Amino acid sequence: MSLNIFFKHLLKSSKLRPLTQLGFLLFSILIGFKFYGYYLWRIGESQIYSQRPPAVEAFLPISALMGLKRLVLTGKYDPIHPAGLTIFIAILTLSFLWKRAFCGWVCPIGAISNLIERITKKMVKPKVLENLPKWIEVPLFTPKYLILFFFLYTILWQMDIRTIEAFEDA
Repeated sequence: MSLNIFFKHLLKSSKLRPLTQLGFLLFSILIGFKFYGYYLWRIGESQIYSQRPPAVEAFLPISALMGLKRLVLTGKYDPIHPAGLTIFIAILTLSFLWKRAFCGWVCPIGAISNLIERITKKMVKPKVLENLPKWIEVPLFTPKYLILFFFLYTILWQMDIRTIEAFEDA
């Protein structure tokens, strides 16, 4: 079996994608807890020293979006969160080349969405799901797009380069 055929078979495996999603989801939750501990220490709410987790760099899409705008407008690569910007550019590239590769394999929100879908399919009869009115889908799918639109609008349309640089330098 050639390596190419092996990888195609591996990617089509029904268990690989959910396991990958679960791994990234658990990792995201762990980093979130570690970052929360760091936050509590920073504001003086905790006496226990907690180091800022380095993996937070990968989970700063808002800062990375500001860094991308700064890069496009000035040609300067983000000096504060270079890893976050690099990962963000990689995610955008992956998304353009392989459509839902990031959302379907790595994104924690995609993992939660798929988990809710699996649970719903096990709890509700398939015929009931098929006969649901289409308007019910709107409140289920809208929140993630509203959040996306909010950040795109705020950063891409509302923030000028001086505001971005002042925010990142603060």
